[in-house]
Amino acid sequence: MKELKPFDISLSGINLIEASAGTGKTYNITSLYIRALIEQDISVGKILVVTYTEAATKELKDRLLNRIRQSVTVLKKGEVKDQNDQFLHELLENVHHEQAIARLERAVRSFDESSVYTIHGFCYQVLQEQAFESGAMYDAEMIGDDSELVLEAVDDYWRNWVAEVSDNPAKKPLYNLLVDHGYGPETLANELGTHIGKAYLDILPSNSLTIDDIENELDKLKNIFKQMRTYWRQDRDEVLSLMLSDGLNGRKYRKDYLANWFRYMDDFLASEFINIKPFDQFSNFTRSILQDNLNKGYNEIPRHPLFDLAEQYLSVLNTVQHFKITFKKDLLIYLRKELSQKKEDQQVLSYDDL
Repeated sequence: MKELKPFDISLSGINLIEASAGTGKTYNITSLYIRALIEQDISVGKILVVTYTEAATKELKDRLLNRIRQSVTVLKKGEVKDQNDQFLHELLENVHHEQAIARLERAVRSFDESSVYTIHGFCYQVLQEQAFESGAMYDAEMIGDDSELVLEAVDDYWRNWVAEVSDNPAKKPLYNLLVDHGYGPETLANELGTHIGKAYLDILPSNSLTIDDIENELDKLKNIFKQMRTYWRQDRDEVLSLMLSDGLNGRKYRKDYLANWFRYMDDFLASEFINIKPFDQFSNFTRSILQDNLNKGYNEIPRHPLFDLAEQYLSVLNTVQHFKITFKKDLLIYLRKELSQKKEDQQVLSYDDL
């Protein structure tokens, strides 16, 4: 890595300059700017300087103008007061004084035309000046933050979804799934808002199920739930006896534990409507967990249709849980289209639109 010297760097091509805070970035920007004005004889409006914030833009403009005036003074006097200002010393040695003074004074007079922008400010300026070529909205207002518009669009989508659930109560478990995970208009707007303007992003998993697929799985879940409820009502005592059998690990399937689990299962299966969120110990009723807790010398778990149904229930439920992903993917697609339309109607642009 070489140390940057303003008079050694080429004014053509691409140059990468690495610098941390306080190492003279602005000093070198102004130095290269003055070199370009003198050596290439171009106007201030033809040199683009881009920075990050509005405050930095104003400061940079002031520094550039002051540096140009300082350079004119040095060239006229032929001396530099600050002995540590290496650039001004080299300026005296490397340029034709009269020609340089004329070009720098012209730059001072026309400095209102200088192109010093934030990144977004520059993009906005280009789109306004080249409205026909860019296809951008002419004379659109720059609003920067579009979070209110995003929330408004999410509200519309959510309201339509809730209305759909009200008309079709069979979809209520999917609504409960979203609410149980803390999703609502504000949380969805906050989560998806930063992704709307980034069309280049790949959404993973790319092969997630459609809403129709998940609704079909929900129907399966309801059938399993009904069968479980039927077996539970008629065979509850038999299931308890099987889970207390000698073949199962007594430390895991203790009588007092089972008493609690059975109360939880009573509550879980008491509803006429499917519960999308089973209790924490529900998996202990599944065939696979029972198999994992067999005592040595026992090869087969106690058999009952309820254990198989509990296994199926969790398997299908895992698929239904993908609704969170599918819902957000569909909402993101909607937002990208809807937000673009809202902005066009209101003649506004946000940062991402630029």
